[in-house]
Amino acid sequence: MLTVVIESGLVVVNVMSGQLAKKARLEVLLDNAYWPSFSTQRAQSVHATWTYAGEGFLKELDFGQIWLRLNEADEGNKDDIVAQWRGDAKAFLQSTLEGPHTFELFDDEGKNRSTITVESRYVPVPVKLEARESINSMWNSLLLWIPPHFCTRPGSC
Repeated sequence: MLTVVIESGLVVVNVMSGQLAKKARLEVLLDNAYWPSFSTQRAQSVHATWTYAGEGFLKELDFGQIWLRLNEADEGNKDDIVAQWRGDAKAFLQSTLEGPHTFELFDDEGKNRSTITVESRYVPVPVKLEARESINSMWNSLLLWIPPHFCTRPGSC
């Protein structure tokens, strides 16, 4: 069975502060996760000060995504996303490993501008993925299924 060695690891995010459009909690999602890796407490004011660090596992650093979103809903209720930022994990880490960095979050219409200040750390974890689990090999797998010629008459394939 073919395995692929990928750079995976733990992303530790220190959530420091924010200027929020509405009182909300910050949720941090990694890759295309449905559930947040972690979330802060709901801010007591729109001038939020958090001293919260959380972590999550990033499967593939080269293809990973990090999603910061402000959720106004109480925990356990249907999401009410006030504003969000989504970007490449590598770019996120490059901007936050040296020290605090401020991100601008917006809603889908470009409104509800909020800013969040965070810093991060990255802890590499050696992981071997099967080729079918890696985003890196998805295109190779796809190419294997493309026939090299077209069928010219029924039954000739």
